[in-house]
Amino acid sequence: MARTTTTTATAAATTTTTSLEQANAAAAAAQIAFFRAIPWCAAHLAARPNLVIEQALSRRLGQGPGDTLVSRTLNTPETVGAYVVFYERPRASASSPAAGGAAASNTEQARPPVEEDPALAQPQGQSPSPSPSSSPNQNPTQPQPQNQPPPGLITQVQSLIALGPQLNGWPGICHGGVVATLLDEVMGQIFALNRAHGLLAPPPVMTAYLNTRFERPVRTGPGTGTGTGTGTGTGGGRHAEDGKGEGDGDLDGNGEGEGVVLVTARLVRNEGRKYWVEADVRGREGEVLATGEALFIMLREKL
Repeated sequence: MARTTTTTATAAATTTTTSLEQANAAAAAAQIAFFRAIPWCAAHLAARPNLVIEQALSRRLGQGPGDTLVSRTLNTPETVGAYVVFYERPRASASSPAAGGAAASNTEQARPPVEEDPALAQPQGQSPSPSPSSSPNQNPTQPQPQNQPPPGLITQVQSLIALGPQLNGWPGICHGGVVATLLDEVMGQIFALNRAHGLLAPPPVMTAYLNTRFERPVRTGPGTGTGTGTGTGTGGGRHAEDGKGEGDGDLDGNGEGEGVVLVTARLVRNEGRKYWVEADVRGREGEVLATGEALFIMLREKL
C-alpha cells in the first residue's frame, strides 16, 4: 500500500509540474503577443541577435511562498496585466559561471521556453558578434575597470509593463509606491536572471536602499481584458496552482499602449558583495517618468 501511495503522489506531482509549465508558457506567449500588438512596444521587441524575451521569473506560478506580490497580488487584468523582460543572452553558459556562481537550480531551469528568433541564431562554432549596446565589461579579454561588474554578467534588463486602473493613486495616475516597487522589481531581475543562467553565486541578493525620483506622472491604462485562461491573473483567470482558470485565452488589445511603460535596469558597479543598480521608467515617447538608484547586497553563505 505504501508503495502504491508513493507512486500515486509522484504521478500527481509530475502532473502538477507539467500543468504549471504549460500555464506559465501560455501566459508568457499571451503577454508577448499583447505587447507586440502595440507598435512602440513591438519596436523594442524587434528580433535581433541573442535577444531573449520571456515572462519575468518572479511572475511565474509555482513560486511557493516567495514572489507572491508579483506572481499573484499584482497579477490581474486591472493591476499589472502584462509583464515581460528582455535582455541580451549572456555569452557564458550556465556550466561556466562568470562570477563564481553555481549552475541554476532546478526551479530556475524549469522556466518556460524563451522567445528567440531562430533565424538569428549563430551557426555552431561561431562566436556571436557583440551588439552595439555591449559595454567593455562584456569582453573578458579587456582590462577590467575598477569596481565594474564582473565580465560575462547580464548587466542590463528591460521590461514592458501594463499598468491597470487598480494601481491608481490620483485618478489615472499610478501610485508612487507602486512605481518604486516596479523599479525595485526590475532591478532585482538582473540578479534573478544571472543566477538562473548560472552566472552569479547562490546566496540571495537583497535591497539595502532605493532612492526614487518622480519626474512625471506615470499614467495607468484600462487593464488587459478578460483572460489568458491560465489562472495566472494576466488576463483575469482565477489564481489556480493547477494552471486552470477562467478566461478566453487572450489579452484585450491596447493599440496605443495606454498605461504601458518601459523599465530599464542597469548594473553599474560592484564591490565584493555590494551591487549598485540604476533604473528608469519611460513612457511611449521615451520620456523619463521616474528614476531610481539602489544598493543591493549579497547575503553571506551560511557556514
